[in-house]
Amino acid sequence: MNYPELTTAIADFLNRDDLTAQIPTFIRLAEARLDRDVDHWAGEKRVTLTGGGVRDLPADYIAATRVWCGGPVVLTTQDDLQVKRDSYPGATGKASFWAVVGGQAEFFPDTTDDVDMAYRAAIPR
Repeated sequence: MNYPELTTAIADFLNRDDLTAQIPTFIRLAEARLDRDVDHWAGEKRVTLTGGGVRDLPADYIAATRVWCGGPVVLTTQDDLQVKRDSYPGATGKASFWAVVGGQAEFFPDTTDDVDMAYRAAIPR
């Protein structure tokens, strides 16, 4: 079923002309809820984050299930990551901690090594 067929099916089900304009909002809300509630193995993907410093997360990223850089990398808060940076300025090596900041992944200590991630992906649109 494609998007126009879906909107037609919803309109037929509702059987109310006054709600036709709300159907796209209804679909967006349903997609958001499904992204939160559906946790299925088929929705897990893997990616290697390359480069250094801050790295972009995949566009369909919802949540990480495993992060690895020569060993497990522990998810922490932005504040905790900053405390670690302030306590050990200029630290480099294999990443041990990471945080999500504005749709990007930041690691400590700073690393140029590849970081492997398994993550829950959003339902394809």
